[in-house]
Amino acid sequence: MKRIAFIVLLMMGMFAGAIAQTAQENENKTDAKGLKQGAWKEEAGQVVSKGTYVDGKKTGTWLSYHQAGFLKRIEHYKNGALEGVAVDIDERGYLSAEEWYKTDKPDGLFRKFTYGGRPLSEMTFINGIKEGSCKIYYENTGKLQEESFYKNGKKDGGAKWYSSDGKPVVEYNYKNGELDGAQLTFYTNGNKQTEENYANGVQIGPFNEYYESGKIQTVGQFVNGQKDGKWIAYDEDGKATKTTTFKNGVEK
Repeated sequence: MKRIAFIVLLMMGMFAGAIAQTAQENENKTDAKGLKQGAWKEEAGQVVSKGTYVDGKKTGTWLSYHQAGFLKRIEHYKNGALEGVAVDIDERGYLSAEEWYKTDKPDGLFRKFTYGGRPLSEMTFINGIKEGSCKIYYENTGKLQEESFYKNGKKDGGAKWYSSDGKPVVEYNYKNGELDGAQLTFYTNGNKQTEENYANGVQIGPFNEYYESGKIQTVGQFVNGQKDGKWIAYDEDGKATKTTTFKNGVEK
């Protein structure tokens, strides 16, 4: 609550004079050319927005309100395009989103929050394209659910998923948006469940599957996304129980 109160007070303090002045003027006026000018009040469903137009383009600070009259969103415009910070406020008065724009494109840190200010997601944009770290959190606990990295709008590098109690579930690696390199999944006790490899989104190389105890269950390999060669299944005592041979994904 303190967080949103600070932001609102700061922004309202900066623009209170301008808002108060425009509020006293006549609203929703156009000039001889039909262009919107001055103070305007707009309604979209149950949301009311107030701000200023200059030559038909939104300019300066715009405020939107919930149906009950509480502040819902604060955003800034320059020459009709979103510019700088925009924040959303839920019906309880908590900050629910923080966004940064440059010439109407996402540019900077984007964050979403649940009730009480707990984070839901954090990601960064550069000129409208997702770039760098991306984190997603569980809504009920606030614990990290996913952490991945982006380059030019595509996943690139390591990506990890976690259970609601913080244990690793999946570790993937990406290159230019495609699975690439070692890929791991885990049991709830933390032991590896599967271990496989990809190149440019195609499964290749060794494949290992494990029992929850950590002992090997299945071994085999992939060639160009197809099972190939001998695949061997083991029991938990380490004894081979079945051997199957594949060629281009077809059992021989």
